[in-house]
Amino acid sequence: MEAYRSEGRLLNGNELAHFMRRQRIAIWLEEDQQLDPRYLPLLSPNTLVLYAARKPSWDGKPVENERKNGFPSTPIEFSGVMQFGDGSTVLANTTHDYVEQTYTATVPLFKQVEVDGKQVTVIEEVEETRTRTVAVPKVRQSRIAADAFSLFEMGGKRLPPSEIETRLASPQTVVHVAAGQKVSPWYRKLLALDALVLAERKANAR
Repeated sequence: MEAYRSEGRLLNGNELAHFMRRQRIAIWLEEDQQLDPRYLPLLSPNTLVLYAARKPSWDGKPVENERKNGFPSTPIEFSGVMQFGDGSTVLANTTHDYVEQTYTATVPLFKQVEVDGKQVTVIEEVEETRTRTVAVPKVRQSRIAADAFSLFEMGGKRLPPSEIETRLASPQTVVHVAAGQKVSPWYRKLLALDALVLAERKANAR
């Protein structure tokens, strides 16, 4: 396992031990995952990023209910957002289509052959055609009415329309909160205080 701070600095063993002396909030990445760079500006500089250089050797076990206290029950959603000169605001979400993909794999084939009157095992490499399900990313864009959302900073500041226009003049990544939902205070340990939170005020506002 490797441990980084969100600004990209690799921690040595002593620094990681110092961080882990008390309960820490961290982002966990498996060996085949990468942290989307669009999310980095939203993270607190002290947020830990743990990267599994190989698959964990331990068995995953459910966490007892009494140890779940204080942890959020649902994940947060990130979206891209931009406001145009005519006042229209566009949300961009990345979804995935799952499709079957055919590929060729080279596999060993063990065969028994006779050599000098003795049976020996030889290995030949053969090609097999296999199928797998892959996720194909797809960007979905939708417009949201100006009176259908509020924009906050994670620290709690609500932005007035003039500041919204300034902050969203270029594409931004925001924490997207659906109507009727809230962001758990738990995430304040993970996100920067000036991270933008777009909270919808109306359902089906797009």
